[in-house]
Amino acid sequence: MAEAPPRLKSSDRPAPWLTLCLVALAGGCALWPELRSTAIYDREAILRGEIWRLATGHLVHFGGTHFVWNAAVMLVVGCWLESLAPRLARGFLLSAPVIVGAALLALDPELKIYAGLSGVATGAVTLLALILVQGSRGDRSIGIVSLALVSIKTITEFAGGTPWFAQFSDASIRPVPLAHLAGIVWACVFASIIHRREGASSTDRGQ
Repeated sequence: MAEAPPRLKSSDRPAPWLTLCLVALAGGCALWPELRSTAIYDREAILRGEIWRLATGHLVHFGGTHFVWNAAVMLVVGCWLESLAPRLARGFLLSAPVIVGAALLALDPELKIYAGLSGVATGAVTLLALILVQGSRGDRSIGIVSLALVSIKTITEFAGGTPWFAQFSDASIRPVPLAHLAGIVWACVFASIIHRREGASSTDRGQ
């Protein structure tokens, strides 16, 4: 897994600009219906060639409560992750929307419309937790609890189909726990890839 980076002074920590951009774009989709209709995950449109929707669908939300919960989690976790391990965080935040969208397209053919940052945010929580469990004792405790909560949340959503926090503006809209699972899996795979790369680089430098 990705190793915990050394602690930086507050003044040395990079600005979490990518997280802020993602949330700002999501806010733009909430304010402008034209942008929302162009960006939302629409399976038929994607299969017609509008592949950008795999990524941009995560920026669209079903109502104010849905947006506020996802934006709040994304801001806290994304800013923490990006200030702690900027290159790792940005690589994940840029790749996760496409990976999660592709997983939905491949694994849930019945899903016609999807929206929300929750899959990416769940992955970000997982990646942050994987880093924290390798840190100090206090960080390790936070990481373990976070991993446990993410696992329990995802399992209960698969079992009951009820989201823990966000509520949708339309009662006919159902949660998609597969998006959360895809975010978790990609966070683990991404951390493993980075860890192997860093290990290989260290070995090469040692030769």
